[in-house]
Amino acid sequence: MKRTRIVALVSTLCICLALFATGVWAIASTVIFGLNGNLKYYPEGVYVELSGQVYRGDSLDTLEPITTDPRFTLEKQTNFDNSTGEPSANFPIADWNIGSLPFAPQLRYIKIEVNVKNYSDFEILGTPTITGIDTADSNITVTDPGYVYAYIGETGTYELILQLKDNATEISSKNITISFDIEKAVANYSYFNIVDNQIKGLDTEHYKAPYPEILIVPGVSEGGTPLSIATGTSSSSTFNGLVSPAVILQDGLTSIGSYAFEGCRSLTNIEIPNSVTSIGDYAFMNCSSLTSIEIPSSVTSIGERAFYYCRSLTSIEIPSSVTSIGYAAFQNCSSLTSIEIPSSVTSIGNYAFSNCSKLSTITVKATTPPTLGSSAIPSNDVTKIYVPSGSVSAYQSAWSNYKDIIFAIQ
Repeated sequence: MKRTRIVALVSTLCICLALFATGVWAIASTVIFGLNGNLKYYPEGVYVELSGQVYRGDSLDTLEPITTDPRFTLEKQTNFDNSTGEPSANFPIADWNIGSLPFAPQLRYIKIEVNVKNYSDFEILGTPTITGIDTADSNITVTDPGYVYAYIGETGTYELILQLKDNATEISSKNITISFDIEKAVANYSYFNIVDNQIKGLDTEHYKAPYPEILIVPGVSEGGTPLSIATGTSSSSTFNGLVSPAVILQDGLTSIGSYAFEGCRSLTNIEIPNSVTSIGDYAFMNCSSLTSIEIPSSVTSIGERAFYYCRSLTSIEIPSSVTSIGYAAFQNCSSLTSIEIPSSVTSIGNYAFSNCSKLSTITVKATTPPTLGSSAIPSNDVTKIYVPSGSVSAYQSAWSNYKDIIFAIQ
């Protein structure tokens, strides 16, 4: 298998911190982000386009792009000719220089984002190797998803997040290097039990050391027929005993059955393709390490207790194709702080967001208030519900229990 290596260099120089009455302050530090010119064109047809942005904020919810200086926007770079679509041999890029980037008491988070647009005829997987970060450093927390994945014609996003801890008093100078190996993503069929075009579960091969850190689930059979993930049970989920923290569902997969990943506590990341049209009841219930999920626009409904007790889930993106949110779909997602409900949603089931203790803001895009089930919103925690400006009165009438916290979308 041919591989393509991208080397991204992030250099943070002269990070010195001093403790003031107002908190910890870091003087200006220099961050240089670069990709070298060694991305080659291979006969398999690797066509990628890179771009990105740098963000900063006081929390993950308030990260904002640094747009006042164009240096903080990573301009698009490609390894193909934009006019003809032909490969242009080596990746024709120079280093992106980001410049001065300070931590501060109110700006304790920095995120460097790289977007990889895939123009190839196959799905691509980029796995990073990071050097220069001391994960044992008690003053800084580093969050790295461990991969970037891009479906055919779509964009995958890699995010490196640096958090300055509240009690930080010193951070030594850092020279951080991130190297990606980008290759064709291939599923290992021997890891799965497939019967009648349904993935019934994991084969014993999956559990053999070293088990895959990134499990790629095939979307089609070896003969090219679309697959689905079979329904499991409350005592034995379809992916019972999953050890891989990251799961990628390849394009072609049609549905995720009930109890598919229920109780998979090692699962932290999952990629779902646009070919999936339904997510069954209890599909991700008790996936306590799952941090974020993007539901594709092909999905029309979210099943009962689909994400129940996913207590590490901090963000969820609901597409405009979804018309209903099932009973207790996100109940006990205690790390979820905000959510946007698209205009397509007409009903929100009982207990949908019950016991989401950190959920403070809900934005609802529908002009006609969706049917709201019993205890769907945690009234003691949510402080603002934003709705279309012309629909405030309608929501205050339909959702009378929350009328005092309903405001117009600005």
